[in-house]
Amino acid sequence: MTKNEYYRILKLTWRVLLECNITELPVKVSSICKHYNINLAKYTTVDGSCKATVDYHISVKSDGFAIEQCGKYTIFYNDMCNPGRCRFTIAHELGHILLGHVLRNGLVNREPSKADNPIEQAANMFAARLLAPACVLYGCRVRTHEEISTLCNISLQSARYRSERMKELRKRRKFFTIDTERLVYKQFEDYIKKNRLKGLKRLFF
Repeated sequence: MTKNEYYRILKLTWRVLLECNITELPVKVSSICKHYNINLAKYTTVDGSCKATVDYHISVKSDGFAIEQCGKYTIFYNDMCNPGRCRFTIAHELGHILLGHVLRNGLVNREPSKADNPIEQAANMFAARLLAPACVLYGCRVRTHEEISTLCNISLQSARYRSERMKELRKRRKFFTIDTERLVYKQFEDYIKKNRLKGLKRLFF
């Protein structure tokens, strides 16, 4: 991934958090979908014309996918997965949509992996930074992947990747270098102060 692409994705996640007025963790992905007029559909409740597509994604063990119909997007997700994994799947598909990726039924969405192709890596990067914004984690003083998983309600595997990245950012002191990141921190500031005093708080989408 090029440096320009990295910052494009990073700035997009900050813009989404600001535009949707997200002020606390876990980030409510359903609110973000509503803001952008994107439908959410569970695998277990789909019928009609989309049933065959859902059955295909179940057969290849895909956690989710997105399609466009008549100018409107729908994100389908496997609600048989745990809530943290469902939330990451929805955020991942949001990434595909908001980054302007061409959506194909053949794309398979599973837990993030370093072996993923560039498009999947970009969607994973978007999801991780949307659900676990570094400046907020830094302000809350969380460090371990267990803490990140609990605070952000994401899977332990996803939280491990985020924890590794946070270690690198702390080592390089790469926080608050861009005005938009400072605005995100300010938007979360009340939550960060309360979280420091009262410990971890857990909400669901």
